[in-house]
Amino acid sequence: CITTLGFDKWFRIGQRPPQNGNPHPWPQPWRLTKTHPSILPENFNLLVIVVDALRGDAFLSAGYPRNLTPFLDRWAREEALSFQRAYSQGGGSFAAYPFLVAGRSLFDLYGPGLYHQNLYLKIAQSEGIQHYMLMKGFGPRDIYPPELPVIELAIPRAASDRRSATADEVFDSARKAIIELPADERFLCFLTLMDVHNDMWKKADGIDFGDRPKDVYDNNLSYIDRAFGRFINWLKEQKIYDQTVILFTSDHGEQFWEHGASLHGHTLYEEEIRIPLILYAKGIQGRFSDVPAIAADMAPTIAELAGYSISPPYDDSHMGISLLPLVLKNERQQYLKRDVVGRASFKRRYFLYRNWEWKLVYYAELDLVQLFNVINDPQERNNLIQEEPELASEMENDLFDYLKKVERKDYRPVLSKSKF
Repeated sequence: CITTLGFDKWFRIGQRPPQNGNPHPWPQPWRLTKTHPSILPENFNLLVIVVDALRGDAFLSAGYPRNLTPFLDRWAREEALSFQRAYSQGGGSFAAYPFLVAGRSLFDLYGPGLYHQNLYLKIAQSEGIQHYMLMKGFGPRDIYPPELPVIELAIPRAASDRRSATADEVFDSARKAIIELPADERFLCFLTLMDVHNDMWKKADGIDFGDRPKDVYDNNLSYIDRAFGRFINWLKEQKIYDQTVILFTSDHGEQFWEHGASLHGHTLYEEEIRIPLILYAKGIQGRFSDVPAIAADMAPTIAELAGYSISPPYDDSHMGISLLPLVLKNERQQYLKRDVVGRASFKRRYFLYRNWEWKLVYYAELDLVQLFNVINDPQERNNLIQEEPELASEMENDLFDYLKKVERKDYRPVLSKSKF
């Protein structure tokens, strides 16, 4: 934007650089090649459950004082692979989905053509899976090609922004579609749950804590936990559970005025990007409380579990990488010492996380920079730009160098000496 700032001259604030012409870092087509034995169940299904706006710190297992998710906590602990500290790289769905489904992103927002990047789709197609499902109206249709026959799951009533599909309605529609499939035929299914999104209302099957927004949110999460438990038990009864790879996660978190705002999509504070991350595949189990992960790690991990190598490879740890060395061999160092990047949906804001301790946030529309130590300051109250100027400048340069290569835009340094 441009402003006079009270002077008699115009000043330009912020940056909106054009594309610089650098080559695509991961050019299409992405190819999957079977290079080693699969350790997933034979003829597995893929089920991706995304709870829109579910915070990762809202679980008793993550230190939340209310016990909202007894089933999910037990399921994660006893049957699945789970991460106590996990992140989305997108603040808001539009930024989050490319990272989530592709495992890597050009920092663009989802829209037509997202299916080109959908690694879950590429895994399913490589496996010969022929049935594809999506929740109609509550999940991005762009994750599938427009010409691909897709089973669009629907609910038996008119939905609105104020009364979106409930978790039970979503799971009931999935049950019906799965039962109607020909025997022994496989599926890829994306389910989006909207109960803790901003169009919340109290559910009778959830715990009633009161009428404040956070109380209604907690009511809905406790309801999701019960509905999810019923769905998992149904999958077991139908003998489908053991052959289904299940990812339970969120696209982003939610704000409740921790930093002066509510909802999501505009900031990159912990409450907005920390998410749950639970992966079930029969025979693979582990609970990681000290090694963080990102949702983008899941797709390349599942691909490697299934026996595939990918070209171009997932070897950039700023983005999603396979977690197999951690899961199978307990190799931790490469996952603890790691830079991770992301962006917000509705504002041009970017972050660089360094070794899960230091977080630098750049506000491109204002040319502002924040630096937090989230270990010592988990509430992100103290901007340490003045106290750590060298680290801040180093991280700013690293973020801008990465954006130059991947987003393919050249940003002028704010803290460090200009390179231009």
